[in-house]
Amino acid sequence: MFEQFNPRDIPPLIVATGTCYTGLWPLWNARASMLTFGFPARLAETPATYPVMVCCQIRTTILGMILFAFYSQQKFNEIDTVMAIVGLYAGAMDSYIFYREENPSKAIFRAVVGLLIGSWGCFGMTGGR
Repeated sequence: MFEQFNPRDIPPLIVATGTCYTGLWPLWNARASMLTFGFPARLAETPATYPVMVCCQIRTTILGMILFAFYSQQKFNEIDTVMAIVGLYAGAMDSYIFYREENPSKAIFRAVVGLLIGSWGCFGMTGGR
C-alpha cells in the first residue's frame, strides 16, 4: 500500500484517518462527540439526538474507508473526486449549520477546512503526480 508513497499522499491520508476513525466515537459517547463536533449543549444533552449522530457519523466513517480503499488501489484521481465533493459540500453545509446554531468560530473553522480539503481535490493534487 505504501510502496510508492509520495508527500502528496499525506493530506488524503489525514482526511481518510480523520473521517474513518473519529466517525466511530459516537458509538461510545454520542454526547461528547456532539459537543466536540460543535453542536450546542441543548442538542448534545438530548438522548433522542444520539441515534441520529451515530447514523450520520457511520456514513462519515464509510467515506474514510472509501478513501483508504482507493489509496490501496492507487486510484488517486478518485481520491481527489471524493475530497472535492465531500470537502466543499460538507464544509459549506457544516458551516451553514453552525452559523445558524450561533457557533461562529466552528462555522469559520468548518468552512476553511472544507475549502482546503475541497480545493486539494478540485486541483487534483493527489492524482496529479
